[in-house]
Amino acid sequence: MDSAETQGVGPARQFCNENCLSWTVLETAEGVARQYRDALRGLGFASPETLSDADQLDEHSQKAKVVQGLLCAALYPNVLSAKLPKQRFTETAHGAVPLDPKPSEIKYFDSDRRGGRVFIHPSSVNFKRASYRSPWLVYLAKMETQRVYVFDSTIASPYALLLFGGEVNVEYDKGLVSVDRWIKFEAPGQIAVLVRELRSRLDKL
Repeated sequence: MDSAETQGVGPARQFCNENCLSWTVLETAEGVARQYRDALRGLGFASPETLSDADQLDEHSQKAKVVQGLLCAALYPNVLSAKLPKQRFTETAHGAVPLDPKPSEIKYFDSDRRGGRVFIHPSSVNFKRASYRSPWLVYLAKMETQRVYVFDSTIASPYALLLFGGEVNVEYDKGLVSVDRWIKFEAPGQIAVLVRELRSRLDKL
């Protein structure tokens, strides 16, 4: 879009055509980015000086956990649970070694389908994924054809869900802390209460 400002719309459109880019999509993305900057300024998160400094705006863009936390906050309650099969092992000269499951063996479930399964679309980068650091994922959209497919998805860490997800509840007798009573994590009562209080303070910011 910068070339459109310096060289005019014609050369910019030609560049898009030559590089298999959509001028309309780029215009839409630029408009969304502009609205986002205006929202940040309106909420007091950024000053006009900050918004004009691209390097400062991108300060945390390479920090995967920060980006994943933002995606969790933006996409919640679009959450999947990934259920892995029973762990298998193979014998080696140094003892038993755990094997990753096959991607087709991982089952995904969506909260709003009453336990119904959903499937990662074959075009998704996660379609061939055989393991996850967290059994929870957030996604952008799903579509039902022969099956219910999820396209864009990414890992959601427990703390991202607890801090940016739905209502946090503590079940002292079971040693659990949950988000909207279906995303559950094991936690001692003291830790669970601290997480709930941290979430409460975060919500007041």
